[in-house]
Amino acid sequence: MTRATRCLLLLLCVAALAGCSAKADIAAAERAVEEFRGLMAESHYATIYSGSAPELQQTAPEADFEKFLDAVNRKLGKVSSVEENGWNVAMLTTGTIVTLNYKTRYERGDASEQFVYRLQEDKAVLVSYAINSMALAMN
Repeated sequence: MTRATRCLLLLLCVAALAGCSAKADIAAAERAVEEFRGLMAESHYATIYSGSAPELQQTAPEADFEKFLDAVNRKLGKVSSVEENGWNVAMLTTGTIVTLNYKTRYERGDASEQFVYRLQEDKAVLVSYAINSMALAMN
């Protein structure tokens, strides 16, 4: 077997392992989104905040973040349906970052949502949550 063939096989093995890892990372982030939605439905905003990454906590004080999540609940209502709208997995030297995008239908309007998680020891930790909704602004 030539050196070039060995290198190619090694690269293919690494790519295959990365693909398996990406699927597991996405699944972990999807479970975290479900947990987020459950906590939102029960208005457990402090639990979301306390379990989030320092990066998220540095963007807003807890009281402001809780007011924001309460406004989402109050103005949009319960989630009616969710459609995946893309994802990205970035394997960085600082860890794995998973971004999940959704088209979400709420009781009182539609929204685009983005969840960004960092994987830490098989646990997805929320780094960022963003929502874009005309209904959120208008209601």
